[in-house]
Amino acid sequence: MPPRAGRGCGTRPRRRPPTGRAEARRTRAAGPRPHGRRERDVPRQVFLDPAAREMYTDREAVAAEVVGCLRLDAGRHPDDGELSAPIGELSVKSEHFRRLWADHEVKERTQGVKRISQPTAGELTLPYETPTLPGDPDQPLVVCTPEPGSPTAERLSVPSWTASSPRE
Repeated sequence: MPPRAGRGCGTRPRRRPPTGRAEARRTRAAGPRPHGRRERDVPRQVFLDPAAREMYTDREAVAAEVVGCLRLDAGRHPDDGELSAPIGELSVKSEHFRRLWADHEVKERTQGVKRISQPTAGELTLPYETPTLPGDPDQPLVVCTPEPGSPTAERLSVPSWTASSPRE
């Protein structure tokens, strides 16, 4: 059985590395990423990275969503060591994670709104949908699209901030 990569909670690496254009867009949108892949996964970022407090403007909602999604994956794949290892690590290192995990909330992310504070572009509000790919329900695709004419759409369309963004 092939490994299940890229679950919606960000606990797995992608199957294929991003293309140069995709990596450039990610870098412009997210800002510089000084850490390795392990430190960039969403659960570790939310619970272990102090910078997440500044990045996620609704951090408590994001944290609850991440834990609910991890709990959903853990229920679907109870014998998956690649999933239980990060859950164990977060349980040891984060009181916040332990408290939310103990609530036993299960959530499936299919749509919502991401609110982030990006160092160069500022506050961004991004509605998102998370469809699953045909033939691989463990490989979701998160699609964030700003509302047309919104301040977020205007900030993301301004080329001046993309040219001055730090490069990896």
